[in-house]
Amino acid sequence: MKVLHISNKPVYPVVDGGCLAMSGLLDCLNYLKYDIHHFCISTQKHPFIASEYPENITIQNVAIDTRLRPFQALTNLISGKSYHLARFENDDFKNSLLDKIQKTSFDLIIFDSLYSAVFIKEIRAFTSAKCIIRTHNIEYKIWADIAKNTKNPLKKWYLKTLSKQLFKAEKDILNSADGLLTITEDDRFGFESIGIKTPMKSISVPRETEPFKTDYSSNSFYFIGSMNWEPNVDALSYLLHDIWPEIKKTLPKAQLFLIGSYMDQSKITPQDNVIIKGFIENLNEIYLNEGILLCPIRLGSGIRIKILEAMSKGAPVISSGKGMEGIHSPEDCCLIADDPAHFIQQAIALSTNSDQRKRLGENARHFIRENYSVNTIARQFDEFARSI
Repeated sequence: MKVLHISNKPVYPVVDGGCLAMSGLLDCLNYLKYDIHHFCISTQKHPFIASEYPENITIQNVAIDTRLRPFQALTNLISGKSYHLARFENDDFKNSLLDKIQKTSFDLIIFDSLYSAVFIKEIRAFTSAKCIIRTHNIEYKIWADIAKNTKNPLKKWYLKTLSKQLFKAEKDILNSADGLLTITEDDRFGFESIGIKTPMKSISVPRETEPFKTDYSSNSFYFIGSMNWEPNVDALSYLLHDIWPEIKKTLPKAQLFLIGSYMDQSKITPQDNVIIKGFIENLNEIYLNEGILLCPIRLGSGIRIKILEAMSKGAPVISSGKGMEGIHSPEDCCLIADDPAHFIQQAIALSTNSDQRKRLGENARHFIRENYSVNTIARQFDEFARSI
């Protein structure tokens, strides 16, 4: 099967959860021995580096400017058009895509995220290929949640308006596809509840469990998240203000490592034993040696790739219920806490019990091996793609 895979940012190098999700899908397409053609947008935030890609994928890239522009944002606000999507409506992007699909006959076109599908209607006029949109989140809901948690009345009104505009556009785009892939069942139910009629299936992100050796003697803590993503910003603020100070009272020698891109140290209030590591290209050493992943996420939808990744390495995890959405693991694979007191209690107990850390980590690794292997996810995708 000849496939065109379209992404709204370069997949490689893998710098965040979105890239991990996209690279996981490409792993599945490779496993299925599809003829893969990849088309991606690059931006100032996400530059394109061809040498980072696997050699067996045909690559094409178009650079566009998605920087925020106040005047355009105001124009879209007045017109009622979603500014989130308008930033990707670039003529070079559209014309290059149309040129590619007219020169090459594809069996399947995959839009890997809502933002890569802004021209789906124009593209469908020039191809007989089946079109699948793979969503990573329910995008409008993220901004609705952010608005709900915003105290400034003017900012709250603006964010609610953006969410409503995005809701309308998201629904229209998703109903234009032949098939819709969600990463979680919760997202699938969410799309069905707002009237998405496109045939859809929930297929998760594959993770492999290589025979890594995890150090369960380490009882430190770490947080992973790119700080250009509002749900991560909120989670880190919650961790540093409501959770960490109380952990420190009981565990004065405990350390917390902060890991992720755009981790601007000046915006983080200094605290004892909080170490900012920033962006780390290969997180394996963190998962294997730095103790316990804390994921007190409160906003957004989709699946937390960093949790899947940590579990696949056998790392012990404490998460909010929101963070575990879409990962339906048994209770003995991960600790869940939805209020500060419970989160603090779980963190202290796990930090002082190496046997429990090992038990959670080994159970998590087994769960990922049984449910998230590339061959398992690839077969699910192939079955869905051939059914639409």
